[in-house]
Amino acid sequence: MALHAQAPVISEPVQAKPIHPDGLYRWQHFEFLIPFSRETWRQRILQGRAPRPASQSPNCTAYRGADILAWLANPDGYNAASQKKN
Repeated sequence: MALHAQAPVISEPVQAKPIHPDGLYRWQHFEFLIPFSRETWRQRILQGRAPRPASQSPNCTAYRGADILAWLANPDGYNAASQKKN
């Protein structure tokens, strides 16, 4: 049985588009706006210093545009607990 080499997967970079408050965004749609790594972002979520994702399914995580914009407006003072919706 011959093994076939797989072609490398090349993903196209996501184009920078504006963040709308009513939208849902995956990490790759706004990572260019975040000044640190995805792991640091995850740690900040656990600490309540970054918006929690709105899970779509176990394999799909998205963030609310309004939460991302609130964080971008005040990254150092952001508190996920104070951003809860009524």
